[in-house]
Amino acid sequence: MVKEGKRLGYRIIAAEGLNEATVIEGVKVLGKIVFELSGIEEARRLLAGSKKSGVLVSAVPLTVETARWIAHDRRVDTIVMTSRNISIFDKKQASVMKYYGKPLEVTFTEISKSGEEIVGQFARKLRLILGKNIPVIVSSGAREIVEYQHPMVVSSFLAKLLGLDLKTAMSLISLNPYKVVSKLGV
Repeated sequence: MVKEGKRLGYRIIAAEGLNEATVIEGVKVLGKIVFELSGIEEARRLLAGSKKSGVLVSAVPLTVETARWIAHDRRVDTIVMTSRNISIFDKKQASVMKYYGKPLEVTFTEISKSGEEIVGQFARKLRLILGKNIPVIVSSGAREIVEYQHPMVVSSFLAKLLGLDLKTAMSLISLNPYKVVSKLGV
């Protein structure tokens, strides 16, 4: 996976299952933990001790209350929007995320593999979040080599889907993720 990422031009990759940052074949590889959270108590329990150097912590909130709560938790680096929790991301959630400076993450594989109705929902919610000047990160979500896409493919798709210029679309997969990674001190 790292070799393919390098071939496509990625210089930093976050991979679930790693407990620390490392360098493989000249590519920085960060650890990534993704929690699906259905309640505040569960969030408190799972997030306790989860923050480590070189490890990105992402949370997938499954309830509105959990989404609001994790937006202010400093242990969470990104809040992930999926087709299962897309309804949670309304104007109120956007306001809370903006106030606490919490970026939104979506995976390209989920958007690209979804049906027309779900893609439309993603587009509407992403326009709402971007309109509130909240950083959006589009991660690959690749679990197999064939799911990796070239950065220009991803940014072109996002530009068309969201009505963005190519430079802004590219920042969703380059500049915005880099800002999150740089906060980790990597």
